[in-house]
Formats: sequence, structure tokens, C-alpha cells
Amino acid sequence: MLVGLLWSYFGTTVVGGAVPVLVALGLLPLLWLPLMATLENVQDMCSAAAARMLRRFEAGKILVRCEVADVALTLLAGAAIIAVDQRWAAVILCVYTAATSFLPLFIDLAEEFYGAEIERKAPGSAAVFNTYLYAALPAVSQFVSTPLGSLLAGWSVLAVLAVNVVASLLAVAARYRSLRLGRSVGVGSAANDNESAQHADHEETNITLRTLLGMKGPGSPLFSASVPLAAGLSALYIGQWCASFIDNKGGFFAVAAICAGVGALVGPFLARAATRRFGATVVLYTGCVLTAVLMGSAAVYTWGSDPGSGSIAGLPVVVVLFWAYVALTSSLLTGVEVTQVTARQELFRGDRFIQVMGWGHSFAAAGGLLGVWAGLLLQADQQPAWALAAGAGLLASTILILRPNPNLT
Repeated sequence: MLVGLLWSYFGTTVVGGAVPVLVALGLLPLLWLPLMATLENVQDMCSAAAARMLRRFEAGKILVRCEVADVALTLLAGAAIIAVDQRWAAVILCVYTAATSFLPLFIDLAEEFYGAEIERKAPGSAAVFNTYLYAALPAVSQFVSTPLGSLLAGWSVLAVLAVNVVASLLAVAARYRSLRLGRSVGVGSAANDNESAQHADHEETNITLRTLLGMKGPGSPLFSASVPLAAGLSALYIGQWCASFIDNKGGFFAVAAICAGVGALVGPFLARAATRRFGATVVLYTGCVLTAVLMGSAAVYTWGSDPGSGSIAGLPVVVVLFWAYVALTSSLLTGVEVTQVTARQELFRGDRFIQVMGWGHSFAAAGGLLGVWAGLLLQADQQPAWALAAGAGLLASTILILRPNPNLT
């Protein structure tokens, strides 16, 4: 399943890497970024209902069918670009990304089901699976596919879609092979899921939203919402702001993607090592504190300095500092994410796991949605200081509200 996910993510992020460049070049309006994020987050807010629906199916089959759907839609988009004037290529890419936006929701939920199942089969294996999963994704997407998408965007949108088709076909083959191998060892079968549900604690089958909101630590949906809300205030816009100080926008976003990949590659391994020693909750809140410090420092710099002055190795100082900021925050936030996902899989079982996971995804989507639009209202693409300061303050206040609870580590 891991190999299939990597190919799937490769194709998706090639397309994703093209979009910011098209915006920076003026081929797409800036408004498209928050609109697309809104669509994705609204869909993700339905995670609780989607999780209950998808649990009846084999995780492997869900993943295979999602890849087949992506191939079909990509071929349709490519045919449309060939049939019409090339000036409409960017518009067709927008329609395509909107049409396929529901697929990551199903894929994310199915992957977490898969991780929970292997944890039941072999306790402790979820931590290993998630660590390598969250490290491998940036290694492939940020180092190769997203920079490739950024570079291809200025040349041909059709080439971007062609790469995605090939990657999706390879993902289908890898996932189908994994599905067959998994059945041979009792992983990924619907019958196994049903058996697990029957043996779940009946005391845990019903949990109210009010109870969920009262949770602290890894299972808290409020914590799930706070991190994407804080990050979303500036994440989409600070890059657009920095890109205004450099001519080679495609190269700028390609390097930014690589920096994010370096951070995201290191983060899961550091988080796993720290969790073994200090516990999941301490790692979660330490990651938030350090991220808040970084965001606060960035807010002070962007507000009190002249970003257009000074250079490092011929590049504007603000660009180099942005790349460093991306690497550090990516490492911290990826570590926080993999720690929370692993803790959910280890702490909860049966229906309670479905509810905690589903509501966690839903609240995270709601937080991200609020963050994206709040960042647009704060005009973070023109001056990100206020958005960065608000994000830092939000993370700091969340730490005070959701204090560490040793019982959840």
C-alpha cells in the first residue's frame, strides 16, 4: 500500500505544484487558492460521515477505485485541452482539480483504517508504518513531483496531466498487488473489519460530540482544528508575497517545495524518537510551541524589516529566510501530525476510533477552511505579518486551553 500511495501522491502533487506557479504568472486569479482550499475543506468536514460509510468496505478496494477514477478524470481533462484552444488549459486544470478534490478524503481515511488494522494485528506497528509513510510522502512529492509540477507549469499543462496519468496507473498496479498480498495475511479484508467491530468495547461505541470536545491531548478535535487554522492563516499566501521579490517564480516555488520536503522527511523520525521518551502529548504541544515561536519571529521580521533590501548569494534575504522557515515549520507540523495519527490508532478501538478519527478530520478541515479565508481577509499575500502573528497567538492559546493530560499519552 505504501508504494501505491507514493505513486498516487506523486501524480497529485505534480498537479498541485503547477497551480501556485499559474497564480504567480497571472494565468489564474489569487482567489482560486482559497476557493480550492474551501472546496477541499468542506469535503473534509464530512469526514465523520464518510468514515462511517467507508468502514463497510475493504480499505484496499477503496484505494484502487480512487486511483481508477483519477486516471479516468485525468484522461478526460487531457482530451479537453487537446480539443480546445490552449488558452483554456489553465481553466481546464482548475475544473479537473475541483472534480478530483474528493479523492484525497477517501484515500486519507482508507489509509488510516489500514494503519489501525495493522496496529491491531501487531501492536506498535502503526508507529513504524506512519513514520515511514509521513517521511516517504515528502521524499517523493516535495523533492521530485511538486518541483516538477512547478517547472512544467510554465511549459505545458498537458504535460502535467500526462505525468499524473502515468503515476496513477502505477499506483493502481501497486495497490492491487498489495490488496492481494494483504488478504493472504488477513490485513485489509472487510470480514476482518467486521470481526474487529464485533469485539470492540460496547462501552465505547457511543460517544457524543460534547464528550469529544472535552477531550484533551491526541484525541481532541479542538486540537485537530487549531493546527490547520493557525497554519492556514499564512501558508497559502506567504509564498505569493515572497515570490513578488524574485523573477524566477517557478524556480522559487520548486525550491520551496524541496525545503518543505526536507522538513517533512525529518519531522516524523524526530517525533517518533521524542514520543518514545516523553510521550505523545508532550511532543504535540512542544511542536506547537516551537511553531508558534517561528511564526511570531517571522511576523516581527516581515513587519519591521524591508524585505526588498539585502541579498544572500545573489538572492533577496527574504527569499532565503522563507525557504528556511518552510523547512522548519514543515518538520514541526509533520511531526505533530504523525504523532496525533499514531496516538489515535493506538489509543482507540472499534466505533470510538471511527468517531474520534472522523471528527478529528472534520474539525481539522473546518480549522483549515477558517484559516484560509481569514488569511485572505488579512491580505496575507500583501503583508503576512498580521496573519503570522495571529497564527502564533492561536497556537499559544491552544496550549493553555488544552493542557497536557498524561493519561492520554
